Amino acid sequence: PDPHLSMVDIARVEVLKGPQGPLYGTGVLGGIYRMVPRAPDPGSATLQIGSGLGLTSGGGTSHASDLIVNVPLTGDLAMRAVAYHERTGGWIDDPVSARENINPVHTTGGRLAFQWTPSDWTVALTGAAQRLRAADSQYATGEAGYDRTPRMAEPHGGDFGAMQAAVERSFDDVRLRITAAYIRHDFTNQF
Repeated sequence: PDPHLSMVDIARVEVLKGPQGPLYGTGVLGGIYRMVPRAPDPGSATLQIGSGLGLTSGGGTSHASDLIVNVPLTGDLAMRAVAYHERTGGWIDDPVSARENINPVHTTGGRLAFQWTPSDWTVALTGAAQRLRAADSQYATGEAGYDRTPRMAEPHGGDFGAMQAAVERSFDDVRLRITAAYIRHDFTNQF
């Protein structure tokens, strides 16, 4: 579930099944996936606004909103910015304290990308950040439905940041791609 990045403005998801330890280390027994965001488009300026509302039977109201901006800066340089916020309403009640929906989740994030395409080369710079806060655990026990009486709240949080630079060129049937990235992921759990 971590970093649980939002799928706003994603072009495709690539999946590499099975154990991939020899290529990517010991933490990828189930395989890996790569989310590929939409690249900046130097051919058109666009503005997209999206929103959503969710209702959960016996739970809180959820909502989401996002903003996507694509701006051509010059003939071969473009910028794409994405911002989003999501609130998932809680669905677990604490009957002892008479509190309802004790486990909402708030997610806020964004991405900024620049792409420069002089002649046959493509140079891309991308930065992404996301903050996730869950007020309490996402599990309930017992036969009472979605009730749980916690002795204390069990919040969860995650702060994710990534920066990437890539240079790419295609030669007939061969594609050369050089990428450097920095990723930081801080998360907290209380049990």
